[in-house]
Amino acid sequence: MPLLDAQQKVKRAKKFLQELKDEINEFHATKPYRVIEEKIDEEFSALKLRFKKIFPREIKAILGDLTSNLRASLDLMVCELAKNNGRGISGIYFPTAESKQRFDSNDVQEIIRNLSDEAKAFINGLEPYKGGKHQLLWVLNKLEIVNKHRALINIGSNSTQIRIDRMNMPVVTGLEIVPPRWDAEDESLVLLKMKEGTVVEYSITVNFFTGFRDIELIEGVEIVSVCTKLIEEVEDILNCAANNLF
Repeated sequence: MPLLDAQQKVKRAKKFLQELKDEINEFHATKPYRVIEEKIDEEFSALKLRFKKIFPREIKAILGDLTSNLRASLDLMVCELAKNNGRGISGIYFPTAESKQRFDSNDVQEIIRNLSDEAKAFINGLEPYKGGKHQLLWVLNKLEIVNKHRALINIGSNSTQIRIDRMNMPVVTGLEIVPPRWDAEDESLVLLKMKEGTVVEYSITVNFFTGFRDIELIEGVEIVSVCTKLIEEVEDILNCAANNLF
């Protein structure tokens, strides 16, 4: 059966996905946030939600392992296609690009030079570039570049639901409940703006998710859903190649 090594990499990615889910759920279960009052300026203060625990680096490391295995599975597939064509694998890997124009360029097409015409048509038909039908593979490549050459992939938490179970506040002017929006730089969420000295009693429950940061196309998107989709896409591509190109 062809592409066994590539399929094994996907199996590893699935194991890392379960580890990722477990670690995220464990972190969320600790309720790692607190609500504080913080002065904004001379007249106003704000009620903010802020994380009291550092986001676990283990989660970022597992995410890097997952994306590395998926990227490797695609590279192994392309190498197997080259060997199946009786050619070498030096300099051969799965191509992605910032645009269709770049993907169609001679430089990028040279990467798959040792594949058969049928295999080249298959890879090109995937459109693994930004704006293409498999643009998520371009995202995967961006994630792997970060993971290999810069640092652990940047992720953080965004709120999905904020439930105010109880809030007692005086009837005063200058008090404003604002639409909650996460401030990545401040690592906080503003819930309420009020005049300095206003006393507010509250009980707040927050549901949140862990999302990507600083990665184009998936900025703020929940990481488990993105990784699940990536695994599905890569697995489908491998199955299609195994059934039709060998």
